[in-house]
Amino acid sequence: MVSPGFLTTMGIRLKAGRDFTESDDTTGTQKTIVNEAAVQALMPGENPIGRHLLQGSAAQHIDYEIIGVATNVKQSGLDVPTRPEMYTSYADSRADWAGGDMSLVLKTAVPEVTLIPQVRQAVKEVARDAALANIRTMDEVIDQSLSGRKLTLALFGIFAGVALALAVSGLYGVIYYLVTQRTREIGIRVALGADKSRVVRLVLGQGLLLVVGGVGVGLAGAFLVSRMLGNLLYGVGTHDPVTFIVVPAALATIAMLATAFPAWRAARVDPVIALRAE
Repeated sequence: MVSPGFLTTMGIRLKAGRDFTESDDTTGTQKTIVNEAAVQALMPGENPIGRHLLQGSAAQHIDYEIIGVATNVKQSGLDVPTRPEMYTSYADSRADWAGGDMSLVLKTAVPEVTLIPQVRQAVKEVARDAALANIRTMDEVIDQSLSGRKLTLALFGIFAGVALALAVSGLYGVIYYLVTQRTREIGIRVALGADKSRVVRLVLGQGLLLVVGGVGVGLAGAFLVSRMLGNLLYGVGTHDPVTFIVVPAALATIAMLATAFPAWRAARVDPVIALRAE
């Protein structure tokens, strides 16, 4: 149950019809605005404007005339599917709301802290016994609804960072060990005329094979477990192509950078010293 201007204040767009007005009072048929989900469920493919909804039993019901269709809104949470909903006019209400709780929504360009005293005074002038409580910004409302989800995603991010650090350090250690084991071979290659760029390509090629294999296994695992994260995502699919392209590319770049120092060390091998050590 809302008053005129609520939808505009909340940024809820009308797909068809009109908003409530102060002229929508108790003298005629009660008016309602339904969401897109209600239209899809009750009258798909039809024009709902001017149609009537009957709420209650056949013997005792309320007749609502549909005057508008609003876009779907996540009322109960990002992970809760949108259900058919209807907005009714507070001015058109036949119910007695004296003593009930109401929500007052303000849209402003100034800091909310500066408005609270003025709002309290305005409410007191209209209803002396009314009291304002639980004053929050929309950002705070959204943050509170996402607090559990943000904690879960933060933990995923921490574990992912630790896994990346372990992978990079492990790749660096493996490549460095291989370079050390092949010092004599690299020395012989250099002695036979291999230039530094060829040695670098040799070492980077070994690292590239490990990176490609690791990314391939990681992508396969990600496709398998991504469905488990579906209820944590909103506006992004579990198989988002951007994620599955950008993230592997970034991981491959970081991994190749981890092989840069061993490759640089291999290119600086002195063949005389390498062969003498053997």
